[in-house]
Order: sequence, then structure tokens, then C-alpha cells
Amino acid sequence: FFDHDTFMSQQTKFSLDILATIKTAQMLNGLRHGDYERYREYCSKRIRRIRKKIHFVHGSKYRAKTIGEQQVNNVGFLELVLNYAERAWAHSMALKENVENPRSKFYAAHKLAKAAKWAGQLEALCNATADERTKIEAGSYHDWLRGNIQLDKGDYAGAVQKLSRAMAVYSELGKVGTLKQQDLCKDRVSEIEPTIRFCNFNLGQANDPDMVKKILSETESTHTQDMLKSKLDSVLSEARKKEAESMREVSWRGEHVAIRNDKCRVLIINANDISFELNQMAGLEMDDSKLQLYDKLANCYNDAIKLVKEDIIANKTTKSNIKKEAELKALQLLEEFLTFEKTQKVYERNLKLATQIEEKVLQAALKGKDGKDNKGPKADECVKCYETVIANILDLNNLKDFDEEAKRVLVADHLSYKAIRCFFVGLSYMSVEKWQEAMALFSRTETHIRTAVDHYEGVDPATSKAMITKLENYKTWATSFGITSHAKGFLAQLATTTEKPVQPKTTVPFLCFLLSFFFLLLFMND
Repeated sequence: FFDHDTFMSQQTKFSLDILATIKTAQMLNGLRHGDYERYREYCSKRIRRIRKKIHFVHGSKYRAKTIGEQQVNNVGFLELVLNYAERAWAHSMALKENVENPRSKFYAAHKLAKAAKWAGQLEALCNATADERTKIEAGSYHDWLRGNIQLDKGDYAGAVQKLSRAMAVYSELGKVGTLKQQDLCKDRVSEIEPTIRFCNFNLGQANDPDMVKKILSETESTHTQDMLKSKLDSVLSEARKKEAESMREVSWRGEHVAIRNDKCRVLIINANDISFELNQMAGLEMDDSKLQLYDKLANCYNDAIKLVKEDIIANKTTKSNIKKEAELKALQLLEEFLTFEKTQKVYERNLKLATQIEEKVLQAALKGKDGKDNKGPKADECVKCYETVIANILDLNNLKDFDEEAKRVLVADHLSYKAIRCFFVGLSYMSVEKWQEAMALFSRTETHIRTAVDHYEGVDPATSKAMITKLENYKTWATSFGITSHAKGFLAQLATTTEKPVQPKTTVPFLCFLLSFFFLLLFMND
């Protein structure tokens, strides 16, 4: 016998946006004004409507019906259990406001426990019948309610454990999905944070920012954390697939270029996600984690470019016609777009790395440490970094037709980095005591700086102010180091001149010869 409902329940993974569902219902039904009783009444009415819709009514004579995994052939069953939990939670909050009845505190605790029980049943049903995001949301919702129960009992350590786990999941979910879903997850995180701080205060850990991490590391096994991470990764991959379906084209050189390769679309979305993560880490130093992200980003673009090149080769091997030529042009434009995006990110990485090394080399040079005493990065390393940056700027200029102002900024940046590179070449010559070469290079640095500052005229001050200030500092340092090189070169030349001793064995005979020649001439004149 073929049971269609059972078959559908086994094959279909239901999706229920739990947080969006409850937040929308709460804002429209009383909780905007803190009216928990009205929200409880709404949940009761909603439960009756869902029961009729999914044909799960009690009948004329009440008989308790349990919802099992085999019965869930519709997302309405999940929504029904969610509303049971919300109704119990709203009843608990309403009872807490009733201060006249001394027993209301115990009733409220009972209803809150009942809400957590329904949330646990919702989590179990979602684990069996729902997709990955719904499973994770159900688990976080259950943890949030259990954390509130622990907080109500005064078990602050247990509350921190549950709430921290819920907050960690909502933080990760806030990075995927639609903008509305991300905003709701961030709002939930901002709601949970004050509660965790209150628990930390009561635990005497108000000044310990790592309290949450300590409790999680003590109470959660590595296996559980790995499972959670794998689930979040699967949710992220599902979200990327959905985004890839909607992402059909990119804009490049004033044209809309279609992306027909599905794998290429997924790689571009992955690159966009990594770029977003790097933007979140903008204020941090260039450490190994950031370098790994930049490497992943470059790999995404390389793989996408490889796929496009394969499509171009396949297109060229087929018989040419008007449609094929249009597709070939679109593929070539897409390859240019991906190459430009990759070069831009590589330029960004190299510039940040060069700036970080530059600060350390400058700090050592201004303190008077030469190449032997300086144990940090050397001036030669900075020269190599800026050579790469200059090459990246030239590549960017060749790949895209910029407008006049953007081109002027790019040329000015090129001259600026050329001046900075020249300065560090001078420092490297100073470290090996080649004073004349160093002096000439510092003089050339000043010339490059004047040219670069002239190119920044007419550019938006918000764009050029920081770089002009930096160049003025380099001009001062170049003048100072040029004078130092001149002085040390003069001292070195003076030392080599005075160090040559008079050789009496070679000089005295020569003087005697001159004296005898003088007397001979004098005798001949007489």
C-alpha cells in the first residue's frame, strides 16, 4: 500500500523561518506595546486556524493528539508546535506582570517550562523533517527558552551556557540568508547580550570578556561544536546556491554580462562572501588569518577565470555564427571583469602588507638602527612590496577605462608609491654605507613627492588629504636622511684621506734627488 503522505514526508524537507514568523506575529499582535495577554490570545486563535487547515482537529469529543515525525507531511505541523511554545511563553510573561497574586511567580515558571518543552518537540520534529537552517533555528530557539528558565531559577552559569550557544548560532546565521533574516538575527543577538552581561555580573565575572568562551569550552564537547559548524556550513552552501540562482549577470564596461556557468556563479558569490568578511576585519592587522582569506579569495577568482577560459575555448571550437560571436564577446568581458576584481583584491592585500612592513622599517630607521642592529623587517623587503604594488596599479590601469578623476588619482598613487619605494631604496643603501648613492636617492625621492603632490591638485580632498600628509612626512624624512648621508659620506672620505701615513722610505730619497738637482742648476748658472 502506497502512502502518499508518508512518502512526501520522507522526501520533502520543510522550511520554516522561525525567527521571522514569531517576530512578525509579535509586532502585529500586542508586543509592540508589551501586551502579552493579547499576543497569547492571538496564538490561541492561530492554533485553531492551523488545526483546521491541516485537518488535525480534536473532534466533538476531546482526545489528546500527539504530533509525531510520521504525521508531519505539511509545514503547518511545525508552525502549530511553534505557536504552542509561543502561547505558553506569552502566558508566562503575562503572569510575571501580575504582582497581586503571590502564586503567579510559580505559575509563570510552570508555563515557561511548558514553552521550553514545546520548543524541544519543535526541535525534534525539525531535525527529522526540515532543512538545515530550520533545524539550527529551532535548536537556537530551544536554547534561548532554556536559558530563560535557568535565569529565572537563578542558575546564572547554566543561563550563560544556553544563551551563549544561542547567541553564537544567531551571529553565524546573521551572515547568510536575505537581508531581513540577517537583520532579525542581529536584533536577537543584541537582545541576548544584555542578559549574558547581567549573568556575568551576578557570577562576579563582569570584567572578564572571555567568560562566555570559558563556559562553552568547559561544557561543550568538540564533537558538538564540529557538528554545529558543519550544519552552519551546509546552511551557508544552501544560501549560496539560492543566491547563485538569482545572480545571472554582472555589470562591466557599461554592459550587462550574463553568467551562464553555474559553478562560476557560485565561485563569484563565495568571493563576495570572503570580501564581506575581510571588510568586517578592516581595522585588524594583516595576520595569518587575513592572509589566508586573501588567498582563498584569489583562489575563487582563479577558479572562476579558469572556467570562463574553458568556455571560451569550447566556444571557439564550435562553428561560428552571430549567436556564438555574441557569447564569445560576453565570455571575454566576463574574463576581464574577473581579472580586474582579482587584481583589485591582490592590490588591496599587497598595499596593506606593504603598509604594515613600512611602519616597522620606519620605526627602526627613525630610532637610528641600521641594517645590522634591526632584527625586524629590512628596507629591502619594503622595496619589494612596493614594487608589487606599483605593478598592480599598472595592471588595474590597463584593465579598466577609468574616468578622468579616478585616472588622476591612480596616476598620483603610482607616483606616490614610486617615491616611497625610492625612499626605502635609499635606506637600503644607507644600511650598506653607500652614502653618495643614498644621498642621490633621497634627493630623487623629494622630486617624486613634489610631482605626486602636484597630481593630487584638483582631486577630492577627502581622497587625497591622507596621502598628501603622508608624502609631506616622507619629504621631511628624505631631507633629514639625505643630510645624514651627506655628512657620513664626508666623514668616511675624510677618514680614508687621513688614514694614509707618510712613507719616509719613498719620500726622502725623492726629496734628496730634487735638492741635488736644484744645486746642479744653481752651479750651472754660476
